[in-house]
Amino acid sequence: MSYIDRLKQNSEIEYCIGATESEIKYIEMELSIILPEQYKSFLLECGMTIFGDTHIEGVFKTNEETFFPIIEITKMLRSEAGLSDEFIVLNYEVDEYADLYKISKDGNDLGIYGAEITYDENNQSKTGYLLKQYNSFDEYFMITL
Repeated sequence: MSYIDRLKQNSEIEYCIGATESEIKYIEMELSIILPEQYKSFLLECGMTIFGDTHIEGVFKTNEETFFPIIEITKMLRSEAGLSDEFIVLNYEVDEYADLYKISKDGNDLGIYGAEITYDENNQSKTGYLLKQYNSFDEYFMITL
């Protein structure tokens, strides 16, 4: 079953117009990574999803504009919370936690990790303890949505 077919089974899940190959290349260039095939397929079909307060970040498109929350949020947590370059942020609950996608240098899917985003006494954010929650993007997608 495709990602989009799965999403269409639940009318409460919102999704966007799928990304283009050039938009995926742009994400890879901006984040200095090679995206795994599972996530690329998701982006091509769905762009990104929203289900209540759970997002699977990606490319948000309207008929007039294109936004890249996956780039913005990942760069923010890399800069502000010391997130390692081997992760991208799939879901971020502000000041609470993040679902992080670990990707090898050659684009292999290394699983989805949960992490608390904490603040020290100087109000500086940092990525807390990482806990592997899912073995692959597909597993994460199927269980989360």
